[in-house]
Formats: sequence, C-alpha cells, structure tokens
Amino acid sequence: MNPEPSVIIALAIAGLIVLPLALYLWVLPIIIANRRMHPQKTPITVLALFGGVFMPLWIGALAWALAVPAIPKQPRADGQKPMSPALIAILMAAIILGGIVGASVLYSLFKSDPPTTEQTSLSPSTTATDQAEQHAWVADDIKERCATLSPDNYMLQEACITGERGAYKALIDAVSGFPPGSKEVEIGNRCANQFGSAQALIRSWEVARACFEQDLAAYQRLQAK
Repeated sequence: MNPEPSVIIALAIAGLIVLPLALYLWVLPIIIANRRMHPQKTPITVLALFGGVFMPLWIGALAWALAVPAIPKQPRADGQKPMSPALIAILMAAIILGGIVGASVLYSLFKSDPPTTEQTSLSPSTTATDQAEQHAWVADDIKERCATLSPDNYMLQEACITGERGAYKALIDAVSGFPPGSKEVEIGNRCANQFGSAQALIRSWEVARACFEQDLAAYQRLQAK
C-alpha cells in the first residue's frame, strides 16, 4: 500500500508546521517550569501543564485534519486501496511526537549546567567570588519568597526573612567547622541543594538546616556503632 504524493505532502506539512509549534508550546515551557519556580511564573507553569495534557490530543486532531484532504478522491489506477485517514493520522502523530522526543533528548544531552548562583555549596573551599554570588542570590531569593508568602503582612515578611537568613548562616557556620571534602560537608551540601537551591521543589533554609542536623546526627550514630 504505497502512499499517494498528496499523503507525503500532508506528512511534510504536519512536520514543518506542528513540530515547531509543539516544541514552543510543550517542550520549552516544561523546561522553563522545571527551572527556578516562583508564583509569579504561574502562567508558564499553567502553559506547561496545559501543553503536556492537551498537546497530544491537539496533535492528533490536527494530523487528522491534514490527513483527510490528503486521501485521493478517485480510486488508484493500480487498483490498490488508498491509505485510510486513521492510518495517515497515526503516522503523522508518530512523526511529530518522535521529533518532540528527539528534541527533548538532544536538549538533555547538550544542555549547559545551571549557573553557579543557582547551586549551593557550603564547602569552605568555595572561592570568595562564588560565595559572594551565592550569598547575594540566597538573600534575594529569601526576600522574594517571603514577600510572596505574606504580600500584605510586613511583620510576617520580616520574621520570615530573619528566620531564613538565620538558618542559612547557621548552616554555613555548622558546615565550616568540618574539613573540605569530609562526609559532614557532603551532607551539608546535599541538604542545601535539596532544600535551598533553585531546583528545589520546596525551598526553605530552616528545613535545610534541620535536614543537616538530623542527617549528621544519624551519620555520627552509625559511626559510633
């Protein structure tokens, strides 16, 4: 069952039109949404969720719309039956979705590492420049998060900022008491990245400090056994 030239044209149109739209409306917003998340970026999050849920349906519907006009109106001269709209639509959707998956894989392979200001390192061996950038990012991030949590209550904002900055400083002071590369520093960096970095789903330096204290205590208990 050989495809008609019109079917090939329809497949090409589907790939050229739908694939860039899908990359822009589906893959890119999800990549951005998985990066540093803030409530003011909610439209991007909604767009990513909308795209992730409805894009496959939208692709299938558009592929079907392109497939139906591509079906020859007259019987083929060789007597073979033309391809059905459903089969053509499935082929179109497979090509489009394959391109999206391929683009996602290529992005994951060639993407650059996040800036150092979005990572947290509590190691004493961190350079002064990196520490200054990290401290500045953390201070701005804490202020922004606390303002978002209590936009109309400045007393709560102040208490939130004081508590978070105090927890951040306490965590740094605690980790600085251990030699670079030690297991204690590794635990501190892990807790900081898990609950304090830009990629953290829940960012809270008070939680990060509690994570370090509890994990360190468990590690020391294991060493004593």
